[in-house]
Amino acid sequence: MGGFQTTEYLASCRLTESSADSAAAEKRKSPEIIPVCIPLAVCIAVILITLFIPDRIENDSNTLFVGLLAGLGISLLFFRKKQSARDIYTLVFTLLGIWEVLTAKATDHLSYLTPTPEMVLHTYVSDHAMILKGIGTTSIFLACGFIPGILISVFLGILTGWSLRARKILLPIVKVLTPIPPLIYSPYLVVILPSFFAASVAIIFMSVFWCLFINMIFVVSSMDPKLADMTRVMNVKPVTRFFRILLPYALPSILDRLPLALTAAFMVLFNAEMIGNAMSGMGYYIQFNARFAEYTKVVSGIILAGIFIAIMNSLFRRLKKAVINWQ
Repeated sequence: MGGFQTTEYLASCRLTESSADSAAAEKRKSPEIIPVCIPLAVCIAVILITLFIPDRIENDSNTLFVGLLAGLGISLLFFRKKQSARDIYTLVFTLLGIWEVLTAKATDHLSYLTPTPEMVLHTYVSDHAMILKGIGTTSIFLACGFIPGILISVFLGILTGWSLRARKILLPIVKVLTPIPPLIYSPYLVVILPSFFAASVAIIFMSVFWCLFINMIFVVSSMDPKLADMTRVMNVKPVTRFFRILLPYALPSILDRLPLALTAAFMVLFNAEMIGNAMSGMGYYIQFNARFAEYTKVVSGIILAGIFIAIMNSLFRRLKKAVINWQ
């Protein structure tokens, strides 16, 4: 009799555990499905508003805008497990919906200062040649100033941070020069240098160099003294010490500062393209169309610049994950 009761008790325990596992599995599924439905629902709502609520102004075709929304909705499925990605998609769909409603659905007056999403997307198609040329020019300027700025600032910053004597000589001067915004130099450099290309590269180089140089000095100078003494006691060669000890030690800080350096470089380049005699570039595209009150193209250029910086920062984050796999 006791054995029968024991068997019955064990069977009930297994049943309870099975029910608990099923409930846990359902809970694991529901958080994955329900949150994805929120941004998708917002996306579908914006598509329906765009298609079935008539425009109250003369507007471009909504085909590109609906296609963009559908493409973003499909891409969301690849990032559905990331809470941050779902939140970003929800915010983007919401802002696009508000933009569409305020500029095309809720007003009777077409304002050249506030273009609709359809007008902006149409600009990317009609002006694609000039836009692609501007992206290429800006990318070349950034590469020519950004890469040398990183390499030289990291090299000199590490050497200065390692040497106490060099720090005492250079750090006071660096503290004076670093707070000066590179934008102040841009009108002067555009005038004195032989070409706009040289001026743009010099401005980008300065913005990147000062940003990373002083950071490298502080990072390397804050290294554990025991580690520094150990390298001296073991008579580590300078080249080996630089590439095997100092550079890996400073690498996480370098990659952390790259997005900030890129943003600073982009700002000064845009400013140089707007005030200089540039013939191409994203900043030039905005300034050129602003002169003729083509504000739809101005808005298109501003959005394009933001997307360009976001893509570059995303690439830097991926680079950091690939290079520094222990973090």
